[in-house]
Amino acid sequence: MRLEWLSEFNINPLLSSISFNTNINRTFNSQRFREVYIEGADSSKQIALPDIQQRNFLFDWNLSLSQNLTNSLRLDFSASNNSVVKNYF
Repeated sequence: MRLEWLSEFNINPLLSSISFNTNINRTFNSQRFREVYIEGADSSKQIALPDIQQRNFLFDWNLSLSQNLTNSLRLDFSASNNSVVKNYF
């Protein structure tokens, strides 16, 4: 059996290019409320408002794949993702 016809297809199973990149940003927010005391009440017995702190990690990534399957057929694939990872006290 001769397989010469198989070489006519000129199939390339390997990827032509791969690209992957990531980006991580860390943000920190702190908020303090103004102390408001009720008039006529003892200020030492009033509860103070706590500080609010918030930390976020922004994680982004991009993926790109390219493959030349044959001389006239090319496959390109790309994907991206944006994530927020919240971290509270």
